[in-house]
Amino acid sequence: MNLPDKEILRPQEVADYFSVSKRTIFRWCIEEKIKYCKPNGVIRIFRNSVLELVQKTENAHIESIKEVESKITASHKGRRIISKGI
Repeated sequence: MNLPDKEILRPQEVADYFSVSKRTIFRWCIEEKIKYCKPNGVIRIFRNSVLELVQKTENAHIESIKEVESKITASHKGRRIISKGI
């Protein structure tokens, strides 16, 4: 699912994009993971905020992978890895 190309999004649109529930989106708003406004008591979410969250998540994932790779490399330093064919 692609994120709609408009500046202000409804919670359901954001929920569909992330494949999560609207309740999760409301929680992210409260936790300040995404920026929102509440005109007339209705939550609307800023598209840029959603894109920032995606970027932060991707960066965190990349850093996590690098950390695991460095631990594996350090734990196997000096050891020979033997490949066994099946």
